[in-house]
Amino acid sequence: MKTKGKILDLLQAGDFVSGQTIATHLNISRSAVSQSISSLVLAGVEVHSVHGRGYRLVSPISKLCAKDILSELETQCSENLPSFIILEEVDSTNEYLKRNARNSTSPKFCFAEHQTHGKGRQGRTWLNTPYRSMLMSFRFELVGGAIASAGLSLAIGVAVQNVLVRHGFNKTGLKWPNDIMHGSQKLGGVLIEMFGEIGGSCTCIIGVGLNVTVEDDLNAQLERQVGGLSDLTETLVNRNFLAASLMMELQDAVINFEKFGFAWFSDDWHKNHVFKDKLVKVQAGNKVFEGIASGVSPDGSLLLSDSHGQIHKITTGEVLA
Repeated sequence: MKTKGKILDLLQAGDFVSGQTIATHLNISRSAVSQSISSLVLAGVEVHSVHGRGYRLVSPISKLCAKDILSELETQCSENLPSFIILEEVDSTNEYLKRNARNSTSPKFCFAEHQTHGKGRQGRTWLNTPYRSMLMSFRFELVGGAIASAGLSLAIGVAVQNVLVRHGFNKTGLKWPNDIMHGSQKLGGVLIEMFGEIGGSCTCIIGVGLNVTVEDDLNAQLERQVGGLSDLTETLVNRNFLAASLMMELQDAVINFEKFGFAWFSDDWHKNHVFKDKLVKVQAGNKVFEGIASGVSPDGSLLLSDSHGQIHKITTGEVLA
């Protein structure tokens, strides 16, 4: 564990901890303590510093803990426990699994407390505040290959939504093609990357990002306001419980997707569609379509009804509003 993570462990209780106490406990210099605290603050973690008293977190953090996640997994399931790794910092959880795809002993799931080059849709960067998000990726083999992947991102959205509802977040929903929403605010998203031989099976890497707590500094960097799960509850979001539930749900989701395709998830997706029967604009390449979002087709394409009653089938694009 890196020094920053160890310092956060000492600050977890919420009380002030002096710089000398931290330095002694970790066997580092006071200067190293100060540098690590500054690094956390620059990354977006709000740390309150008072001369003569030390440091404390402005708001509590639920750190990812392999022991706690494993305990929760064993509570939920006695067999086929998913393999996972927790990284303090990585360029991208998707990239980590991609680099280790040929290693048969590498874990199927990867979690990170911080991503330096997180990926979003259409080449965007997924910004995050360390220890305040759920950043994870899952690798599996899709036997049917890329041609069998139609609607996969929507199916994964349903799986994430199911977990959130079970954890008490009842007012969340889905936006085509892969966003998790609360009202007009984006809570998270799904990014799927595939590689393999043409005509054969392919390796799928599913990236899921969820905002747990959104600091002011993060919102200031974004083009629009986003929300976090902590906005929907008065208690601290336990990311370890959430991580275990997501792994189990995603593991089941891909099994059902391979057997039945998107049809298995279609009803649940429509039930949670935040723009169902609403007027929207959709950016598809260089074109902008406007119409009523009437749902999605069996292959996961958005069905848009224009003012003339004509149905447009949009396979890729982005709902603007």
